[in-house]
Amino acid sequence: HADAFATGAWKRQRSAHLYDYGERPDERFEEEVKDAVHGKLVKRYVLAEDALKRLDGPKALALWQRLLGNFRGFTFVLVGKIEPAALESLVTTYLATLPSTGALPHFKDLHGRFPQGIVERTVEGGVEDKARVYLEFGGPLAYRPEHDVDAAILSEVVRLRLLDVLREELGGVYTLGAWARVARRPAPQHSLTIDFSCAPANVARLRQAVFEELSHIAQNGVEEAYLLKVREHMKRADESERRTGAWWLNHLSDAYRYGDDFAAKNDFSAELS
Repeated sequence: HADAFATGAWKRQRSAHLYDYGERPDERFEEEVKDAVHGKLVKRYVLAEDALKRLDGPKALALWQRLLGNFRGFTFVLVGKIEPAALESLVTTYLATLPSTGALPHFKDLHGRFPQGIVERTVEGGVEDKARVYLEFGGPLAYRPEHDVDAAILSEVVRLRLLDVLREELGGVYTLGAWARVARRPAPQHSLTIDFSCAPANVARLRQAVFEELSHIAQNGVEEAYLLKVREHMKRADESERRTGAWWLNHLSDAYRYGDDFAAKNDFSAELS
Protein backbone atom coordinates (compact mmCIF):
# COMPACT_ATOMS: atom_id res chain seq x y z
CA HIS A 1 0.00 0.00 0.00
CA ALA A 2 1.04 3.62 -0.42
CA ASP A 3 2.37 4.83 2.93
CA ALA A 4 1.39 8.50 3.22
CA PHE A 5 3.77 9.00 6.15
CA ALA A 6 6.74 7.60 4.20
CA THR A 7 5.86 9.67 1.12
CA GLY A 8 5.60 12.81 3.22
CA ALA A 9 8.93 12.09 4.94
CA TRP A 10 10.65 11.61 1.59
CA LYS A 11 9.19 14.88 0.28
CA ARG A 12 10.41 16.74 3.39
CA GLN A 13 13.87 15.22 2.98
CA ARG A 14 14.10 16.25 -0.67
CA SER A 15 12.71 19.69 0.12
CA ALA A 16 15.39 20.22 2.77
CA HIS A 17 18.01 19.21 0.23
CA LEU A 18 16.67 21.78 -2.25
CA TYR A 19 16.54 24.55 0.39
CA ASP A 20 20.25 25.34 0.16
CA TYR A 21 20.71 24.06 -3.39
CA GLY A 22 21.79 27.49 -4.56
CA GLU A 23 24.62 27.45 -2.02
CA ARG A 24 26.16 24.25 -3.44
CA PRO A 25 27.91 25.43 -6.61
CA ASP A 26 29.18 21.98 -7.61
CA GLU A 27 25.63 20.60 -7.79
CA ARG A 28 24.38 23.62 -9.70
CA PHE A 29 27.32 23.26 -12.07
CA GLU A 30 26.63 19.57 -12.70
CA GLU A 31 22.95 20.21 -13.37
CA GLU A 32 23.88 22.94 -15.84
CA VAL A 33 26.18 20.46 -17.60
CA LYS A 34 23.38 17.90 -17.83
CA ASP A 35 21.03 20.49 -19.25
CA ALA A 36 23.60 21.64 -21.83
CA VAL A 37 24.34 18.09 -22.98
CA HIS A 38 20.97 16.36 -22.63
CA GLY A 39 18.34 19.08 -22.38
CA LYS A 40 15.50 19.01 -19.87
CA LEU A 41 15.09 15.25 -19.65
CA VAL A 42 13.04 14.59 -16.54
CA LYS A 43 15.22 11.66 -15.44
CA ARG A 44 18.37 13.77 -15.43
CA TYR A 45 17.68 17.03 -13.62
CA VAL A 46 17.11 17.95 -9.99
CA LEU A 47 13.58 17.30 -8.73
CA ALA A 48 12.38 20.86 -8.23
CA GLU A 49 10.08 22.10 -5.45
CA ASP A 50 6.99 22.36 -7.66
CA ALA A 51 7.51 18.80 -8.91
CA LEU A 52 7.76 17.58 -5.31
CA LYS A 53 4.38 19.11 -4.54
CA ARG A 54 2.79 17.29 -7.49
CA LEU A 55 4.25 13.90 -6.53
CA ASP A 56 1.43 11.40 -5.91
CA GLY A 57 2.31 8.48 -3.62
CA PRO A 58 -0.37 6.03 -4.87
CA LYS A 59 0.49 6.76 -8.53
CA ALA A 60 4.20 6.25 -7.84
CA LEU A 61 3.44 2.93 -6.15
CA ALA A 62 1.22 1.84 -9.06
CA LEU A 63 4.01 2.63 -11.50
CA TRP A 64 6.52 0.67 -9.42
CA GLN A 65 4.16 -2.32 -9.27
CA ARG A 66 3.62 -2.19 -13.03
CA LEU A 67 7.34 -2.04 -13.79
CA LEU A 68 8.20 -4.88 -11.41
CA GLY A 69 5.08 -6.95 -11.97
CA ASN A 70 6.52 -8.83 -14.93
CA PHE A 71 9.97 -10.45 -14.90
CA ARG A 72 9.66 -11.96 -18.36
CA GLY A 73 12.95 -11.61 -20.21
CA PHE A 74 14.95 -10.82 -17.05
CA THR A 75 18.43 -12.31 -16.66
CA PHE A 76 19.82 -12.55 -13.12
CA VAL A 77 23.61 -12.46 -12.84
CA LEU A 78 24.98 -13.64 -9.49
CA VAL A 79 28.67 -13.19 -8.70
CA GLY A 80 30.60 -14.20 -5.62
CA LYS A 81 31.63 -17.13 -3.47
CA ILE A 82 28.49 -19.20 -3.97
CA GLU A 83 27.67 -22.80 -3.16
CA PRO A 84 25.77 -24.14 -6.21
CA ALA A 85 23.46 -26.40 -4.16
CA ALA A 86 22.47 -23.60 -1.81
CA LEU A 87 22.01 -21.22 -4.72
CA GLU A 88 19.76 -23.65 -6.59
CA SER A 89 17.47 -23.88 -3.60
CA LEU A 90 17.21 -20.10 -3.30
CA VAL A 91 16.69 -19.62 -7.04
CA THR A 92 13.89 -22.19 -7.25
CA THR A 93 12.25 -20.73 -4.15
CA TYR A 94 12.44 -17.03 -4.94
CA LEU A 95 13.38 -16.31 -8.56
CA ALA A 96 11.44 -19.12 -10.21
CA THR A 97 8.21 -17.95 -8.58
CA LEU A 98 8.39 -14.34 -9.79
CA PRO A 99 5.59 -13.33 -12.19
CA SER A 100 6.58 -13.72 -15.83
CA THR A 101 3.64 -12.92 -18.07
CA GLY A 102 2.72 -10.30 -20.61
CA ALA A 103 4.91 -8.40 -23.03
CA LEU A 104 8.70 -8.35 -22.91
CA PRO A 105 9.92 -5.19 -21.15
CA HIS A 106 11.89 -2.64 -23.14
CA PHE A 107 13.59 0.65 -22.47
CA LYS A 108 12.25 3.98 -23.71
CA ASP A 109 14.55 6.10 -25.84
CA LEU A 110 14.35 9.66 -24.45
CA HIS A 111 16.49 10.91 -27.36
CA GLY A 112 19.25 12.31 -25.16
CA ARG A 113 21.73 12.98 -27.97
CA PHE A 114 24.68 15.34 -27.98
CA PRO A 115 23.72 18.80 -29.21
CA GLN A 116 24.93 20.07 -32.57
CA GLY A 117 27.67 22.68 -32.62
CA ILE A 118 29.29 24.32 -29.59
CA VAL A 119 27.37 24.86 -26.36
CA GLU A 120 28.98 27.01 -23.67
CA ARG A 121 27.57 27.81 -20.24
CA THR A 122 28.94 29.75 -17.26
CA VAL A 123 27.76 29.13 -13.71
CA GLU A 124 28.66 31.56 -10.93
CA GLY A 125 28.41 30.63 -7.27
CA GLY A 126 30.27 29.74 -4.11
CA VAL A 127 32.81 31.72 -2.13
CA GLU A 128 36.04 29.89 -2.96
CA ASP A 129 38.52 31.41 -5.38
CA LYS A 130 38.23 28.34 -7.59
CA ALA A 131 36.87 27.56 -11.03
CA ARG A 132 35.78 24.26 -12.50
CA VAL A 133 36.00 23.57 -16.23
CA TYR A 134 34.05 20.75 -17.87
CA LEU A 135 34.65 19.94 -21.53
CA GLU A 136 32.73 17.19 -23.30
CA PHE A 137 32.98 16.15 -26.93
CA GLY A 138 30.67 13.57 -28.43
CA GLY A 139 28.71 12.29 -31.36
CA PRO A 140 27.37 9.18 -33.11
CA LEU A 141 29.65 6.18 -33.60
CA ALA A 142 28.93 2.78 -35.16
CA TYR A 143 29.90 0.49 -32.28
CA ARG A 144 32.51 -2.26 -32.56
CA PRO A 145 33.79 -4.36 -29.61
CA GLU A 146 37.34 -3.03 -29.96
CA HIS A 147 36.05 0.48 -29.25
CA ASP A 148 35.84 -0.38 -25.54
CA VAL A 149 39.60 -0.91 -25.33
CA ASP A 150 40.24 2.10 -27.58
CA ALA A 151 38.24 4.28 -25.20
CA ALA A 152 40.11 2.95 -22.16
CA ILE A 153 43.47 3.64 -23.81
CA LEU A 154 42.39 7.12 -24.91
CA SER A 155 41.27 7.94 -21.36
CA GLU A 156 44.69 7.10 -19.96
CA VAL A 157 46.62 8.81 -22.76
CA VAL A 158 44.68 12.07 -22.45
CA ARG A 159 44.80 12.04 -18.65
CA LEU A 160 48.58 11.50 -18.52
CA ARG A 161 49.32 14.05 -21.23
CA LEU A 162 47.12 16.72 -19.65
CA LEU A 163 48.62 16.09 -16.22
CA ASP A 164 52.06 16.67 -17.72
CA VAL A 165 51.01 19.78 -19.61
CA LEU A 166 48.55 21.46 -17.23
CA ARG A 167 50.08 20.52 -13.90
CA GLU A 168 53.78 19.87 -14.47
CA GLU A 169 54.49 22.38 -17.25
CA LEU A 170 51.92 25.11 -16.57
CA GLY A 171 51.38 24.45 -12.85
CA GLY A 172 47.75 25.42 -13.20
CA VAL A 173 45.31 22.67 -12.21
CA TYR A 174 44.22 21.51 -8.76
CA THR A 175 42.39 18.37 -9.93
CA LEU A 176 42.02 16.76 -13.34
CA GLY A 177 40.11 13.83 -14.82
CA ALA A 178 39.66 12.52 -18.36
CA TRP A 179 37.28 9.79 -19.56
CA ALA A 180 36.54 8.44 -23.01
CA ARG A 181 33.39 6.33 -23.38
CA VAL A 182 31.43 4.44 -25.97
CA ALA A 183 27.74 3.74 -25.49
CA ARG A 184 25.41 1.37 -27.28
CA ARG A 185 22.09 2.50 -25.83
CA PRO A 186 19.89 4.33 -26.50
CA ALA A 187 21.98 4.94 -29.64
CA PRO A 188 25.63 4.17 -30.47
CA GLN A 189 27.76 7.19 -29.61
CA HIS A 190 31.15 8.17 -28.24
CA SER A 191 32.30 10.89 -25.87
CA LEU A 192 35.43 12.37 -24.34
CA THR A 193 35.12 14.27 -21.06
CA ILE A 194 37.78 16.46 -19.45
CA ASP A 195 37.05 17.95 -16.03
CA PHE A 196 39.54 20.11 -14.10
CA SER A 197 39.65 22.78 -11.42
CA CYS A 198 41.95 25.79 -11.27
CA ALA A 199 42.15 29.44 -10.27
CA PRO A 200 39.54 31.55 -12.12
CA ALA A 201 42.27 33.67 -13.69
CA ASN A 202 43.74 30.58 -15.39
CA VAL A 203 40.59 29.23 -17.05
CA ALA A 204 41.12 30.65 -20.55
CA ARG A 205 44.83 29.78 -20.65
CA LEU A 206 44.38 26.19 -19.47
CA ARG A 207 41.34 25.53 -21.64
CA GLN A 208 43.32 26.67 -24.67
CA ALA A 209 46.16 24.36 -23.62
CA VAL A 210 43.71 21.43 -23.52
CA PHE A 211 42.51 22.13 -27.07
CA GLU A 212 46.09 22.44 -28.30
CA GLU A 213 47.11 19.14 -26.71
CA LEU A 214 44.07 17.30 -28.10
CA SER A 215 44.85 18.70 -31.54
CA HIS A 216 48.47 17.56 -31.20
CA ILE A 217 47.37 14.02 -30.26
CA ALA A 218 44.88 13.89 -33.14
CA GLN A 219 47.44 15.03 -35.71
CA ASN A 220 50.61 13.36 -34.45
CA GLY A 221 49.52 10.42 -32.32
CA VAL A 222 51.21 9.56 -29.04
CA GLU A 223 54.84 8.82 -28.31
CA GLU A 224 55.72 5.16 -27.74
CA ALA A 225 56.90 5.96 -24.21
CA TYR A 226 53.39 7.08 -23.27
CA LEU A 227 51.80 4.03 -24.85
CA LEU A 228 54.13 1.74 -22.88
CA LYS A 229 53.28 3.60 -19.67
CA VAL A 230 49.56 3.37 -20.43
CA ARG A 231 49.78 -0.33 -21.31
CA GLU A 232 51.51 -1.21 -18.04
CA HIS A 233 49.13 0.88 -15.98
CA MET A 234 46.08 -0.70 -17.62
CA LYS A 235 47.41 -4.22 -17.13
CA ARG A 236 47.94 -3.59 -13.42
CA ALA A 237 44.51 -2.00 -13.10
CA ASP A 238 42.89 -4.91 -14.92
CA GLU A 239 44.59 -7.47 -12.66
CA SER A 240 43.30 -5.58 -9.61
CA GLU A 241 39.75 -5.12 -10.94
CA ARG A 242 39.39 -8.82 -11.78
CA ARG A 243 39.58 -9.56 -8.07
CA THR A 244 36.33 -7.67 -7.52
CA GLY A 245 32.81 -8.93 -8.08
CA ALA A 246 31.91 -5.69 -9.87
CA TRP A 247 34.25 -6.50 -12.79
CA TRP A 248 32.69 -9.91 -13.37
CA LEU A 249 29.17 -8.59 -12.89
CA ASN A 250 29.62 -5.80 -15.44
CA HIS A 251 31.25 -7.97 -18.10
CA LEU A 252 28.89 -10.91 -17.68
CA SER A 253 25.90 -8.58 -17.78
CA ASP A 254 27.12 -7.05 -21.04
CA ALA A 255 27.68 -10.52 -22.48
CA TYR A 256 24.03 -11.40 -21.83
CA ARG A 257 22.62 -7.98 -22.73
CA TYR A 258 24.47 -7.47 -25.99
CA GLY A 259 25.60 -10.97 -26.94
CA ASP A 260 29.29 -10.12 -26.43
CA ASP A 261 31.96 -12.81 -26.68
CA PHE A 262 32.90 -12.97 -23.00
CA ALA A 263 35.92 -15.21 -23.64
CA ALA A 264 37.37 -12.65 -26.05
CA LYS A 265 36.66 -9.72 -23.70
CA ASN A 266 38.24 -11.70 -20.88
CA ASP A 267 41.60 -11.84 -22.68
CA PHE A 268 42.58 -8.26 -21.91
CA SER A 269 46.31 -8.77 -22.44
CA ALA A 270 45.68 -9.83 -26.04
CA GLU A 271 43.56 -6.75 -26.64
CA LEU A 272 46.35 -4.47 -25.37
CA SER A 273 49.13 -6.10 -27.38
